[in-house]
Amino acid sequence: INAEYMQLFKYRTRSAHVSSLLNNPMSVLPQMPFEKLCARSHDFAVILFADIVGYTTHAVRVSAEDLVSTLDAIVCSIDHACSVLGVEKIKTIGDCYMAMHIVDLDSSVITTDHLTANSAGVCEKFYRLKQAEASKVLRLADFTHLIIGNFCLADQLLQMRVGMAVGPVVTGIIGLTKLAYDIWGDAVNVASRMESSGVPGYTQVTQEVFQILNEEFQFEPRGSQVVKGKGTLLTYLHLPASKSDDILSRVIGSDERRRASCQPSNMSTQYHLEQCLSDIIN
Repeated sequence: INAEYMQLFKYRTRSAHVSSLLNNPMSVLPQMPFEKLCARSHDFAVILFADIVGYTTHAVRVSAEDLVSTLDAIVCSIDHACSVLGVEKIKTIGDCYMAMHIVDLDSSVITTDHLTANSAGVCEKFYRLKQAEASKVLRLADFTHLIIGNFCLADQLLQMRVGMAVGPVVTGIIGLTKLAYDIWGDAVNVASRMESSGVPGYTQVTQEVFQILNEEFQFEPRGSQVVKGKGTLLTYLHLPASKSDDILSRVIGSDERRRASCQPSNMSTQYHLEQCLSDIIN
């Protein structure tokens, strides 16, 4: 399959999707009465912010076509990972990708009545459910770190800086034009701060995320960090698991080879990215 065919396929797929939304605008909204779209509270959400380090600086040194096509390729790769992992994309903000996963008390087998009864078994189930869903978001973070190595701008290698936090949020759809589904809450702000104060190549998480996921993933304590609007918080750094080292070498190769090619992903690379995602999930 040549590159021209892939471009045509991508164009037709997007055109069909856009046409569907234009013909059925309410299909993008939750299946609930419109008056209830103002706000909905969620007991527990895992929020992720992933930012391309130095993207704005590199962006002024490349053409508009190269800039948009590179960012589009990166975002489309992460979109696909979200779809596979079951994580909800919220939006992109410039070169920052925002995603989340919600775990409600009324989902699955968990209800408020169960918690009121103080059932230890149900509480344990809810905790395990939070672990399972939070792990999906961290696996998405791992994927962003791995795939970014396949891209560069202005002959500069790119890195991701990712932040994660958990907590209650409010969701809703706002606006008269270009309706936007968005989320609000202290956890959203903290996740954003985890990203902005993080370390390139790592995912910085709060103590709450660490406590949920430290049984399954490895973290390095970073110590107390001053976080704007929150004061001092204990944070931890997660590097994509060592089992992904071989995947990384298959996908991006050496720094020298990346600098030499410095091209958007081709079909061969796309195949390796699919393998990368499969290995991260499994």
